[in-house]
Amino acid sequence: MSDRIKSVCRENGISREVLRQALFQHYESDPGAWEAILKEAKRKGEYFCTGTTELRYL
Repeated sequence: MSDRIKSVCRENGISREVLRQALFQHYESDPGAWEAILKEAKRKGEYFCTGTTELRYL
């Protein structure tokens, strides 16, 4: 994933931070897309915080 992001940024002359900001702004303005992204991320086993410094898989 890191290589994909790096490639997109390099090809478009933008920083990773700018890309992330634009993605969040776009998807936060579209509740349906935002919900779908979060649902897929959870399905794929993204990390969540347990209230401590320990991270676990869903």
